[in-house]
Amino acid sequence: MSSQDDYIIDVLKKLIRIPSFNPPGSEKKIAECIRGILKKIGVPAKVEPVDKDRANVTGILKGAAGGPVLVLNGHLDTVPVKKDWQHEPFSGEIYGQKIYGRGAADMKGAIAAMIGAAKKIKESKDKINGSLILSFVADEERKNSGTIRFLEKHKDIDYAVVGEPSDLDIVISNRGVLRLEISTFGKAGHASNPAGGVNAIYNMNKAIGSLMELSESYGSNMENYTQKPSLSVSLIVGGTAENIIPDKCEIIIDRRTVYHESTDDVIKEITGRFEEIKRKERTFGYSYKVTGELGPWKAGDDSGLLKMADRVYQGCFNKRPILKDLGATCETALFAAKGIDTLVFGPGSIEQAHTRDEYVEISQLNRACEYYYRLVKEVLS
Repeated sequence: MSSQDDYIIDVLKKLIRIPSFNPPGSEKKIAECIRGILKKIGVPAKVEPVDKDRANVTGILKGAAGGPVLVLNGHLDTVPVKKDWQHEPFSGEIYGQKIYGRGAADMKGAIAAMIGAAKKIKESKDKINGSLILSFVADEERKNSGTIRFLEKHKDIDYAVVGEPSDLDIVISNRGVLRLEISTFGKAGHASNPAGGVNAIYNMNKAIGSLMELSESYGSNMENYTQKPSLSVSLIVGGTAENIIPDKCEIIIDRRTVYHESTDDVIKEITGRFEEIKRKERTFGYSYKVTGELGPWKAGDDSGLLKMADRVYQGCFNKRPILKDLGATCETALFAAKGIDTLVFGPGSIEQAHTRDEYVEISQLNRACEYYYRLVKEVLS
């Protein structure tokens, strides 16, 4: 391996060794670490507060005035870790040409590759026309407050590349997500006398049964992520004590959305099923609230960034790129809403995201770094 390859590996190890779970959200420490890394390679960077113990880090390489502005974007936060890992989740262990650790694929690996590309630009003294912004943000996994804050602060951006794991393919679309908190209600009573109360968990069981039917009606979404929605019940909480009939039960619904759907229509589809239960079951009561929403995204047919990305891909890998859907949701819609021409490209597989023994292949890190470097040169030529 070259010294550049070693550098990317070392950076990724440092990032993996700093836990940045969301929840609860504590990205300030890793943001400060990256600021130091960028300073060492000559990239001016600032830690920008988002909330208590939460921050973005933004590095800017300025070239000739009047050129375009390109953002390389990655998120600092990861999902939490359970204890049943074979490879220690915060070691950055290398085994079989893979680096293991929480965030290796999703998406500290892309951040390391992006930093490596910036280092290569600085060392090569390549002149750029415009500005390169390295935007590494908090809170992608939940409320998107980091990218929202970044876009409020940094205006006049022309292009953005989001480094979600794409297996080095170019992603041109992704579904959105709507998260709902559903509550069912009952009447508390002594558990020894079920008839004396109304069990909110039993009511929720009816609601979940109806949601399962709705989910199954969408069919398998593996053939075409973009065109098929999905629905999952991802969390459940109910009851106050083992000897009390529960008077409240709550679930979180994760509903992936597609282009032809509106938020109102999705909510009506779900609550319509609950209203049907209510008509049949006198003791059934429920409420809902939206806890999170991010729209679907699709690259424009006239995307100039896609044309440049295609040319660079062929020069870098000697083949045409695979253009595909991400298979998950990311923050592309936030950039697109600002009129920013956006794509997704990153090392690692989306199938590794949020899994036990998450890893990224070292060869993909190195190739991603080279691609980012060449793409920056193409866009800011």
